[in-house]
Amino acid sequence: MQVSALIDGENLRIEVTDDGPSLPDLKFGRGLTGMSERVRALDGKLELSRENGRTTVCCSLPIHPATLDRS
Repeated sequence: MQVSALIDGENLRIEVTDDGPSLPDLKFGRGLTGMSERVRALDGKLELSRENGRTTVCCSLPIHPATLDRS
């Protein structure tokens, strides 16, 4: 499993990639539906993909400008 997080402009982007067979058909179920609802509530985006035997969940959340100003 690989996990990465970075600030991309005014968004926090979190990506989790795994080669396990846990999402062979990429249908939303209880866990994914809950994640999707929480991300939408924060005005973010949740994307799932499966390519070359690897599943990737990517979450992009907007960052409030005051959060970035920590001088």
